[in-house]
Amino acid sequence: TGMLVAALVAKAGAEIGWEALQEVMEKTSVDDETRRAVEAAAAATAGVVKVDRLRTRKMGPYSLVDLRAQVNPKISVSSAHNVAKHLRSQIHEKLPTVSEVFVHISPAAAEPAESDGSAAGEQKLMRPYVEVEAEVHKALESITEIRGISHIFIHYVVDQGIQLKVDIVCDQSLTVVRA
Repeated sequence: TGMLVAALVAKAGAEIGWEALQEVMEKTSVDDETRRAVEAAAAATAGVVKVDRLRTRKMGPYSLVDLRAQVNPKISVSSAHNVAKHLRSQIHEKLPTVSEVFVHISPAAAEPAESDGSAAGEQKLMRPYVEVEAEVHKALESITEIRGISHIFIHYVVDQGIQLKVDIVCDQSLTVVRA
């Protein structure tokens, strides 16, 4: 009987130790219930195109959720931030044991990227915003009918490149036909 009791105590200690080790090691596997709840929250959140890279970590009785939400690449940064806030709220509503939700916003790709020899999921680095903006200013400053530029919208679209929208202020004598 003493050996049986010792074996049961050792088994219970090993199980408790294993759970504690998993918590300390920040086990990041996602259970089915959490995955379904996050997917339902994403489907209920306007502006979310896709959710991936989902991870969870235990912190005592609570969980931390970390994910990437893909949004339309042409919305503003503030709009994307607002989408993230709504997604975070939906997840908290569906999973009350989640204490923190980290949402990384990323532009959604129009088409799956073709392999160009780079690492899986890695995208080519496009020219910096300030460099493109300076080039637009330089190109338009020689046109005398343009009095100024009110906005330059630069969209970095995966597999399509840089797309520009430039709002210009023109001399009132400039007609659409001459432009």
